[in-house]
Amino acid sequence: MIGRILNLARKELLQLARSRLLVFLVILGPLAELLLVGWGTSQAIEHLPTAIVDLDQSRQSRQLVQALENRRDFDVTYYCYDQGEVDHLLDQGAVSVAVVIPHGFAAELTDPNRSAQVQVILDGSHFIIAQEAKGSSQAAIAAFQQSIIAEQSGWGETNGAVGTSVRSWFNETLSRSVYVIPSEMTQLLIFVTVALAALGIARERERGTLEQLLISPLRSAELFIGKALPVVMVAFIEFILMLVIVTSLFHIPLQGSAAILLIFVFFYILVELGWGITISVFSRTQMQALVLVFLLVMVETIFSGYAVPIESMPTVMQWISNLFPIKHFLVVFKGIMVKGAPISAFPVQIGAIFLLGAGIWTIAILSLRRRRLE
Repeated sequence: MIGRILNLARKELLQLARSRLLVFLVILGPLAELLLVGWGTSQAIEHLPTAIVDLDQSRQSRQLVQALENRRDFDVTYYCYDQGEVDHLLDQGAVSVAVVIPHGFAAELTDPNRSAQVQVILDGSHFIIAQEAKGSSQAAIAAFQQSIIAEQSGWGETNGAVGTSVRSWFNETLSRSVYVIPSEMTQLLIFVTVALAALGIARERERGTLEQLLISPLRSAELFIGKALPVVMVAFIEFILMLVIVTSLFHIPLQGSAAILLIFVFFYILVELGWGITISVFSRTQMQALVLVFLLVMVETIFSGYAVPIESMPTVMQWISNLFPIKHFLVVFKGIMVKGAPISAFPVQIGAIFLLGAGIWTIAILSLRRRRLE
């Protein structure tokens, strides 16, 4: 059994090596694109998930919270009682911005010698959202400050000034590359995996050798493994090369465990491999397979939250995005790489990837079996 699988895998690698165009398109192409994106640049976001920590619990602090809630930019979904809750939510990616109102906020507003302070904490791993949240929070606080000054104008000597301390976690300088480049890595990984898997069986069908494989002594499991092994090897090596490029050339720090990240990526390659097998079953030529691959990658890019933030999508599209593993993968991938969070911080995303992967592979196996019976 092992010998038959290895022979089939060796044949796949030899066929891949003979196709210079395919080698450039699927292997060297993504690396070239990653280099271009690294020096490139990327782009009204609303309903950002927001956490509020009101330690003052005064009338003025509630007015500020109300001012934030009244803006469409923010969805205040969490009311926390200490900084630890905020840390946990930011690590998980559950919120994009947190506003901390300290003790003594109301007293400082009426002190002519002091300026009341408000802390705004941003999730800097998503550059576009962080920039939008920074500007929107400052605008909301400025509007609140004007209302307080107008309210206190008849009170005599007052201050009403509010100082804003903005901190960006995981990306202190709000560098665009910290957001763009890891996101681009995931898109290229998907393309390489799905394209190689889809073209494998489509090439056999186009050359008329698929029927020989289907009637050969190879079992379904052996055929799967033999076709999948080279794809997984090439995609995984491609990811390692991309990781070396972004950490050494573009100085994107790998904050989390490299071993955990590689294990997680290897598991996700197996999930996306199912899409490639499914596409190959329904493609009669390699060109058809490539077209379907590009369509799938485009759809996954949209619903990943990379090109368009999920928070800015209509509610129905936000629900649909949960059906694509890439959305959950990107949360965990950035959580480990950019934030340094442990894998245990993402039980929901890991569970979703596992369930969606099982569904994708069920479709792939049923499709291949149906093709074999035909």
